[in-house]
Amino acid sequence: MADNGIFDNTALGTQRIINATAGIQIFSNSGTDNSFSLGPGDTDDYYKLTVSRSSNVIIKLNSSGGNASVSLLTSAGDPNTTVVPSSNNPNSLADAIVTDPAAPLQVGETYYIRVFANNPATTINYTLSVETIPTTRADILWRNYGSPAQGGGLTGIWYMDGTQVVRTSLLNPGYVDTSWFLYGIGNFDGTGNPNYIWRHASTGTNGIWLMDSTGASLQSSVYLPAFLSNGWYPGGIADFNNDGQQDILWTNALDGTQVGLWFMNGTSVVSFQAIDSMGDPNWLIEAVADFNADGKPDLWYRNFATGENLIWLMNGVQYQSLVSLPSLDPNFDARGAGDFNGDGKPDVVFRNRTTGQVDVWFMNGTSFLSSTTITAVDPIWDISGIVTTSQKLDLAGDTASTAFNIGKLDATANYSNILGPSNTNDYYSFTLDEQSVVSITTTGTGLAAATQIQIETADGTVLGTSTANGADEQKITYQTLDPGTYFVRVISSGSSSIKYNISIGAAPQLPVNLFLPTTPAPLQLQTLAGATITPTTPVSVLTPYTLNVNYNVEYTGRPLSSFKLAFFLSQNPAGTPNDYRFDLNNDGLRNTNDFITITNQPPGTVVSGTTQLTLPSKEDPFWVQDGTYYIRIVLDPENEIPEADLQGVPKEDDNQTSVAIQVRDARLPDLRPDNFTAPTAGTKGGQITVSGNISNIGTAASDTQNPPGTTFEVKFYLSKDNQLSGADFFLGSSTLSPILAGAQTPFSQSVTLPTNWGGYTQAPLDNNYYLIVIVDEDLELNELTGGIANNVTSKLISIV
Repeated sequence: MADNGIFDNTALGTQRIINATAGIQIFSNSGTDNSFSLGPGDTDDYYKLTVSRSSNVIIKLNSSGGNASVSLLTSAGDPNTTVVPSSNNPNSLADAIVTDPAAPLQVGETYYIRVFANNPATTINYTLSVETIPTTRADILWRNYGSPAQGGGLTGIWYMDGTQVVRTSLLNPGYVDTSWFLYGIGNFDGTGNPNYIWRHASTGTNGIWLMDSTGASLQSSVYLPAFLSNGWYPGGIADFNNDGQQDILWTNALDGTQVGLWFMNGTSVVSFQAIDSMGDPNWLIEAVADFNADGKPDLWYRNFATGENLIWLMNGVQYQSLVSLPSLDPNFDARGAGDFNGDGKPDVVFRNRTTGQVDVWFMNGTSFLSSTTITAVDPIWDISGIVTTSQKLDLAGDTASTAFNIGKLDATANYSNILGPSNTNDYYSFTLDEQSVVSITTTGTGLAAATQIQIETADGTVLGTSTANGADEQKITYQTLDPGTYFVRVISSGSSSIKYNISIGAAPQLPVNLFLPTTPAPLQLQTLAGATITPTTPVSVLTPYTLNVNYNVEYTGRPLSSFKLAFFLSQNPAGTPNDYRFDLNNDGLRNTNDFITITNQPPGTVVSGTTQLTLPSKEDPFWVQDGTYYIRIVLDPENEIPEADLQGVPKEDDNQTSVAIQVRDARLPDLRPDNFTAPTAGTKGGQITVSGNISNIGTAASDTQNPPGTTFEVKFYLSKDNQLSGADFFLGSSTLSPILAGAQTPFSQSVTLPTNWGGYTQAPLDNNYYLIVIVDEDLELNELTGGIANNVTSKLISIV
């Protein structure tokens, strides 16, 4: 593998040099340089990295033709001395390293970026991106106090890179009356965005502008109390009582002897406290910063008559000692402090009120190092302060169009990043070549309460939303996605920064197969008392019978969030369309809403459960006859889940099984008289013979609900009409033996017509009467149809 003569296989000998200031540097193969690659015999490429100021870096590595990894090492060049964990994502997934803001890279130190592969068999080409982000940036806030024609009332920012002006921007809103003075910059609202303090020259009214992250656009404003006389002005902003809230230092420009503090709680004034001062009106406080790095703000005093400078070292609100510094032309005013050279130490900006010259004094703590002139600006413009902002360290973009591209998601990739009040959205993008199951996990202290993850399409459609898993984790699990491009959006709603780790993984969508295992037994029937019901155990349904069904089910393939099972009563093991579906939701209906849901069980797990089923009562038309029936379990009863084996062959034939149950008393008789025969004429007191058949059209023998062999009666009546009533004349009865279902038995009975009967006197003129036969008049057989609906028939007879 040729590297174009560049020796880069060890950290100590590398000739690849990166001198980083700010911005992005990209190293990738081109037509004239194909050295950005690894292969057999060239498993490591090292880059020597130095920074010109305290900085964080974001390193991204994209490889093709194989898998490469990246690490950031200390100056020792030892592969084990990583600054932060290496990025070793598998396959061709993008790798990324984000340094820890709490431990940025330092000026004067040497670091090494190692791009490496373990024994590559072929050439791996890669693109390396190194983004250098200074930990802080000091920008200069300007205010125009000239006439309206000169632009008076305008306010703007110089965005700086060290002492170089990168660009300028006017504030929005662009004009504020020049009676308002802009005196200081802080961060009261906890967003990390600049907050500007305004004071009205004549009324003493004070207010705060809460700005966006650029410091150029107003988001909202807060009024503060009016303060004392107009001689007072804000001289600096810092946390003087170590409560985590920035406070406002006030100094009196008229006498120079009065200094005090507004202790703040966010944007609210808590109290005022006077503190010691120089006591000389020629000395004014013109900057506040922690010059001796003890974590406590110090005061920069300047004598506007002599040009002398000194620092009061403070212990909170108490004066400790002072440090004298070189003098400077009295026409210069100190206008604030900020880190302009990136060494992590505050420098001081001076402005010549006569010439407009702007100088920066570079400081080494409390010692003056050197000065440089930035430029000169018309004196109608004055510096209102230094906008010091922590630079956003963000691997993932804020929108879908700037998302960090993971690449083809065919394994699991891991990244670290930061969310906060000024960075509320992180976007990652990935592509899928085939239908896949995607899972995402984010972890970080307090993350669950302040963040959420979403999977989105390019048009912003949300396909999946995370759920919290404890206080420090959010997860999306088993999200099935078709081939295409998708975005992971991490959303922050917290008021502080959160360092988090995110894991984004995908696996091809496996087929799923639901089945009933052979071990343990898929179905077992028990009485409610726990006794086993075998296929030969008789179960009576004279009254509704409830039993326990123990079941075991299983599935293979991709993880399912849920699947259904249902139970049926069948006349054969395989089932029929007319099977009896058990009412599992107790709504009185038996339909597709009757199922048990199995949730969140991993594949390959035998899921055991017990449910109670109640057999239909003896009257239910489902029953055909006593004997063997089957209780059947069916997985995915409505075929909502396409099933296949691991080879993709459809697999829908193993979703059910059944167990036999012996049912007794499930049938009922139903008797009726057929072929009733009788004479058409007779005489009072004479004998006649009535005959016919009794048919059992029910589903059980006539003695089913009684002791075996129980007989039944057929009774005969004479009626003046064909409606059986208490006025009818009883002619006699026949006792018959039990009849099997579907069978007939004959009857024949000689009866004597009454000589005297009250019904005769009410007879019609033609002397027509009715002979009535009735079966089981006393309803002792508990017939299927119930009552005597079909137990009665009659014949017309003329009696003289």
